Amino acid sequence: MKNDLIRRKSNVILHRDSCKVEIADPYDKRILSQFSPQDQIKPKCEPWDKEKSTLVDGVLMMTNVTENEKCLYSCITAGFNTIILDYSDWKRIPNKGVEPQCDIIEVQCSINGKQSYKFLHHQLVKKQTKVSIPSTKPDVHVFILDSASMSHVIRALPKTLDYLKNSMGATIFPYNNKAQYKTKPNSYIIYHNKRITETKKTPTSRPFYTYSRTEIDACAANSTYIPRLYKQKGYRVLLDEDWSENMMEGCKPGETHPIDHNLIPFWNRLRDMFADSNQLKTLHKPEDIENYHTNLWDRFCYERHDRMLKYLDQFIDAYDDEPKISFSWFGYLMHDVRSDLFMYDEDFLQFFQKMSKKFENSHIFFMADHGSRIYPDESLFLDRIEDYNPALVYKPPKKLLNNQKLKEQLEINSQQLVSHFDVYATLIDILQNGDAFDTDYDFESPAVSDPTIPLTGSSLLRPLPQPRNCETLGLHFEACLCQLHGNPEPEMANNLTYRLAEAAVDYINYHLTISNITAAVRMDQACANLTVSNHFTPIAEKYSTKNDQENVYRVTFKTSPGEALFDPYLQVHENGEIEVVSTWFKRKNRYRAQVGCLQEITGVKMDYSDDFCYCKNLLN
Repeated sequence: MKNDLIRRKSNVILHRDSCKVEIADPYDKRILSQFSPQDQIKPKCEPWDKEKSTLVDGVLMMTNVTENEKCLYSCITAGFNTIILDYSDWKRIPNKGVEPQCDIIEVQCSINGKQSYKFLHHQLVKKQTKVSIPSTKPDVHVFILDSASMSHVIRALPKTLDYLKNSMGATIFPYNNKAQYKTKPNSYIIYHNKRITETKKTPTSRPFYTYSRTEIDACAANSTYIPRLYKQKGYRVLLDEDWSENMMEGCKPGETHPIDHNLIPFWNRLRDMFADSNQLKTLHKPEDIENYHTNLWDRFCYERHDRMLKYLDQFIDAYDDEPKISFSWFGYLMHDVRSDLFMYDEDFLQFFQKMSKKFENSHIFFMADHGSRIYPDESLFLDRIEDYNPALVYKPPKKLLNNQKLKEQLEINSQQLVSHFDVYATLIDILQNGDAFDTDYDFESPAVSDPTIPLTGSSLLRPLPQPRNCETLGLHFEACLCQLHGNPEPEMANNLTYRLAEAAVDYINYHLTISNITAAVRMDQACANLTVSNHFTPIAEKYSTKNDQENVYRVTFKTSPGEALFDPYLQVHENGEIEVVSTWFKRKNRYRAQVGCLQEITGVKMDYSDDFCYCKNLLN
């Protein structure tokens, strides 16, 4: 089955125009050695708290309450964005139960004014249809596994992938190149087709246009927000996510909300009610002790993905006669610990088997935003490739499996370099032309486009423009699957490799002196001065450009104290000056345990500059 799922190739020349790509072998021993058969087994969970409220078939009831215990409920809805919550008046829960007409219900009980119980439930209450919708529009369901490379999905979800491909007719796109560094900026491309972080096609080129987040308005008339565009065409929209990023930026009170059902408010309120539902767990590794978020809430043995998949099933049943689009983004499934994904193969397999009939008229995208951004020493060069190569699997509606032109085009396109920009363009193609797709539709023809929606990518259902490489696709040079480097060199003339590493560390230390944690505290007051580690030999790779006189190198090194791993790009000028040209200068191994002082000072989780910090209070 392994060889059937993906052609295991390396150094494949994809296109005439110099995209020599290398994808990581999913079964490379250096990576497989990091996993064990035990990873496939879910840990046993015994709930240590009891639910006294139930929500079954729309009826909310209390059980095991005392005679003098008073129980109330309130409906919670998202306000004009996904962060601000609205609460209804509190109402008493009668003995016979009540049928709340809302998706998210908070329960509070008290005895003599003292809280005795609290809980949060969710369901899906169908909204009334206002207009008749043509039934020819196809459904669309997007599943996003945070931090899952294509190679890792092949390793960890073999049964699910085999079922999608061989039973549901899905196509695997092994050469999917991430568009941005991390989840948040990738989400803006998937949802909005907009870059929010600096992106350059070469180390010395001008950056592409970068949008500030204040420029992005999900509710504006000219919005490119995919849920809003589908909503305008009569679709029901579900945002089924377990992370709390606000994608409704720009939306104002009173504006038409593009989301019909949204699970984000549930997770946000649950976190506020029960800190342990979002608590950092401790991961013990030989090289570190690291805290991470877990998919399992052990108080009641709730698994986030299970709640999300059930919510999606309710959504599909509620609107079985209307076109619908859903986005299920699994942020906690394996974000910090990639071995966790193995234990969910059977869950996803059973879900798709159960839903196969309901998904017959659906376009399905089973994908990721990026691969794991944690590079263990034993596989760091393979992990770099996996980081750049997020999973992408696409299944058309069942009737289109008999369209020979589409089958041939998908096979051709699966061997092309693609990105999230192309996923966005495909969603637009389905929105604008999907009701015309049938067994005779000519997918070799150009898509009918809307000039008000500028596209960076191209529909995966049609012939892709050539040539295709990171420059032509608008991808960042620091995360390109096209191999643009020479062989790794630990030693070069004039000790250049070490000088490059030293210059990069000087850059780090300089930024610690000019960056503030708070208005009164600079980074270097809390963070140690760094040097090049003696426990890791720096490695330099020459970056190949059309103008090799640019003398650009990627240097991989570690810093001391802390053994932080970095791989930035630096340019050596003719006068010998060395300049950092990276815009994504990020740490590549675990570090949360080393930056705790920043959170102690600010009271909030740090984000960017913490990559450079090793807390001084750890030196002793």
